[in-house]
Amino acid sequence: MQAIRQLHGSILHNLSLVQQSTAKLLSEQEDQYQRQFRLYLQEVLEVSARATQQQKPPIEISTLHRILLRDVQTAQEFARDSDELNQALQKENKRLKLELSCEQEHAEALAKELVLTKRRLEQERKRASAHNGGTSASGSSVHPGSGRRRIGQRHERLRIADMQQNKIFEREVRLREENQRYQRIIEAQKKELHQLRDAQTKTAAMRSELVSFLQQAINDISAKVAGLRRVSTVETNMKLLSVHHVSELTMADREEVLKKLLSQQKVVRLLQDLVAADEPSTGRLDLSWMTDT
Repeated sequence: MQAIRQLHGSILHNLSLVQQSTAKLLSEQEDQYQRQFRLYLQEVLEVSARATQQQKPPIEISTLHRILLRDVQTAQEFARDSDELNQALQKENKRLKLELSCEQEHAEALAKELVLTKRRLEQERKRASAHNGGTSASGSSVHPGSGRRRIGQRHERLRIADMQQNKIFEREVRLREENQRYQRIIEAQKKELHQLRDAQTKTAAMRSELVSFLQQAINDISAKVAGLRRVSTVETNMKLLSVHHVSELTMADREEVLKKLLSQQKVVRLLQDLVAADEPSTGRLDLSWMTDT
């Protein structure tokens, strides 16, 4: 099996080298022909331009015309030969590709035939061992059969060695596949961990920003309430000084505070959800007074 694989690999390698060399030769020749044609065309154009500028006599112009015609015909023949060579090389490339596909199919057929042969050989060995096991008692009394037993033992050892080699190869293939699969899993987990760390960093930054914003809002609310208390009457001031909870404020005070906090309510609620999700012992903020009528 290993020899067939090596032969198959060498055939494929040689065919690929032939294809690469053919393609390289085609490209090099095509580039060379194009360069030569361009250079020659440029020379012809330069000669024609010089002839036009110098305004040579008709005899010289006709002679130059004949020379140019001869050169053009030579270039056309060269291009025709190059085209034929290119077509021949393309046919050769197609033939090599066809041979490569045939060799691949032949190698696959050989591999399948080898597997079937091994299976049939294993079945025949099992049948022979079962038949020899059934007739070993009578056969041993009449014919010793030491030579046959040695041959059978040798075949058995070869079979065991072949099976062990196949098992080792299959185990190596499985281990290699498992290693690749684990490497892919590790790479995916690393990417996921990096994404989670980025999300955690963004969440922490947003939370700290919201906490500072809430603290500033609370300070502004306290200042606004204190200002309202100072500008009110003495009786109202005495009443407000006795207030210990937000729900004890009057309707006018609530409306004034609600106007100041209407643009900040959404931010406060977002921060409340974030803090309550991570720190349940802190308690939820009392915002029911903002919706009372």
